[in-house]
Formats: sequence, structure tokens, C-alpha cells
Amino acid sequence: MARSTEPRTEQDILNDRQPSSGVVVSSSVARTATHNSADQTNRDHIGAYVFLDFNAGADSSCDLIVSIEAKTPGGSYVDIFTGSSFVPSTGASIKSYLIHPNGSTKADGALVGISSAPLPLTWRATVTHNNTRSVDYSIEAMYV
Repeated sequence: MARSTEPRTEQDILNDRQPSSGVVVSSSVARTATHNSADQTNRDHIGAYVFLDFNAGADSSCDLIVSIEAKTPGGSYVDIFTGSSFVPSTGASIKSYLIHPNGSTKADGALVGISSAPLPLTWRATVTHNNTRSVDYSIEAMYV
């Protein structure tokens, strides 16, 4: 079968994209210090929801900050989003962040942070701890 010589439309490209899929960025474990996830590879998506899933509560004196970082061609990391500092609740809970070029709506409810940056090809999540108190969480993402 011969390939069409017609130029591909934007809709053709969107139709070829893989469906939204979820990935575990970092497995659930108790952490006491700043954690950098492994590099993630974004295939064919312009954004993602990133979830910080707490399996157990934390000490009220433990502040956390979530950042999403792009990996440069030279191997360095650059922040594309940094959330506000927060204290995890005492029970299991989820904090949600949206990284997407159209992510300009106001954060509310479970969606606590939004960046209007596109998600780069290679990225990672960083959770910064302000002290050595133990916090049990996983990091997950769903590409959009």
C-alpha cells in the first residue's frame, strides 16, 4: 500500500499519539531526605499529572516541596515547576500537580499546583525535605 503524499494534519498527529498511560516514577518507601526520581522519558505527550501519594502521615514539622525538572542535553537539570511548601496530612492522601502548556487554570481541591510549561522529553520529580523526619510516599504520573 502506497503512503499518502498529503501533508499530515495536526489532527493526524494527535490521533497517532499513544493513549494516556500511568507510570510509577518512584516506588512507595519511607524517606528522610530530599529524593530525586530516576529520569522519566516522555513519549508523544505534552503534559502530565504528577501525583505524590502519601501512604502514612508525617510529623507536622516536616515540610515538603515538589519540583519537576527538565534534563538538558548536557545532562543538567532545570526546574520547570516548583510547588509551594506543605505539610503532609496525618492520614493517607494525594497531592496532584499538572504540567501542561494549557495548564493555566487555578489550582484547587486535590490539584495543588499547575505549570504552563510543556513536559520535556526527559524529566524527573524532586521532593525536597526540610528535615530528617520520615515520610512514606510514592510518585506517580499520568501522561496527557
